[in-house]
Amino acid sequence: MRTLRIAAGLVLLYALLLLLNGLFYLYWSGDASEVARMLVRIVGSALVAYGLWIAARWGWWLGIIFTGVLSLFAGVALLGAVAGGMLEGRPYPTVDLLFFILSATALLLAFLLLVLPSSRRAVRTAAA
Repeated sequence: MRTLRIAAGLVLLYALLLLLNGLFYLYWSGDASEVARMLVRIVGSALVAYGLWIAARWGWWLGIIFTGVLSLFAGVALLGAVAGGMLEGRPYPTVDLLFFILSATALLLAFLLLVLPSSRRAVRTAAA
């Protein structure tokens, strides 16, 4: 059960990072076109974290899919940003790089915690 709660906390950390990055982007660009997408991702993160916190089977499956896919995307984005030089034209490349690294790490750690046998056992025990 503890691993599920830690994974839920990491998903919430990802949501907080999303919010901070989105607000920072909105502050320096004034472009509000990404706010709706950011809010959908934050609500989705909160739903996944809630499902993990209560050890629901659906929460575990959503957590596996959510953290697995998004950590893969974050890793690819990080590699593309560093290798492709995409950060060079950005006004605050350090902030972007820090967001990529922290969000990818939080999601990957949450995914690794969810695939542990103790997490699967906690979900099976709670569902029974």
